[in-house]
Amino acid sequence: MFDLPVYVGIDYHTNTLQVCVMNQQRKILANQSVENNPEAVFRIVTPFGSNVHVAIEACTGAADFAEAPASKYPLWHVELAHPGYRTNAERCRR
Repeated sequence: MFDLPVYVGIDYHTNTLQVCVMNQQRKILANQSVENNPEAVFRIVTPFGSNVHVAIEACTGAADFAEAPASKYPLWHVELAHPGYRTNAERCRR
């Protein structure tokens, strides 16, 4: 069985996160606003597989938040994105 990659964009805010999951064809698989809690992200993303590429808006608090998925799921590729670039989560809202 193949574990195709999914791409996750997280628009980071102090109290909430906008989480968008897309496949390789840019089809939106999930797009939700959740509380700022790593477990909320895990619940949204894990049904889509383990080959996960995450981009989180780099802002105050985001680096600490990014450590949670990186340490809990070592196969996830977690990167901070420059706030000048739009994440998948921001694209999903447009």
